[in-house]
Amino acid sequence: MSPILIINGTIETSAKSFRANVTIKNGKISAIGNLNPSQYPDYHIIDASGKTIFPGGIDAHVHFELPTPAGPSCDNFLSGSRAAIAGGTTYFMDFVTPSRGQSLKEALTVRQKESEKSLLDFGLHMGITWFDQSIPDQMHWCVEEAGIRSFKAYLAYKGSIGIEYNELEQVMQTAAELGAVVLVHCEEGDLILKKQQEFIR
Repeated sequence: MSPILIINGTIETSAKSFRANVTIKNGKISAIGNLNPSQYPDYHIIDASGKTIFPGGIDAHVHFELPTPAGPSCDNFLSGSRAAIAGGTTYFMDFVTPSRGQSLKEALTVRQKESEKSLLDFGLHMGITWFDQSIPDQMHWCVEEAGIRSFKAYLAYKGSIGIEYNELEQVMQTAAELGAVVLVHCEEGDLILKKQQEFIR
């Protein structure tokens, strides 16, 4: 890919808005400032007059090809990543959701196959959807071998992907040892289940 020079645009950051030109080389921003196009004869020039230049967005919570009792979520990795690009998102985080008893490694392998269609870079949170004493070791594998540094736990959805409070505590202790992050779907799962059963009756 040839290097790029973007000229005449307005740059927006979290701190300020300003006019400047931008060079991109080897897929990375290499310079920002009052850059003279004549100094960049080999660059592909994009005139951004009247347009805004801003960093690509990061969507930290998407659900592509998510299986649910009502069927899979509407977007797969191809359509979802294409829509993200159209909106200026350049990176996203999806989830690995193991079935009950399925190893985290096996679930990750399946999810990686599903995600091959993505047009964007992405990362994956690992769901802890069941618990026994093998899970801490599996979490170590996720961080140390697979490069996954965030885990998702559910307190609702009892009987499918929800875990108990004491299990969540062990997940959090293991994550702390690993320097990893835990995301929690933190409803009162037992109360929700009780009310669901009352409603059905």
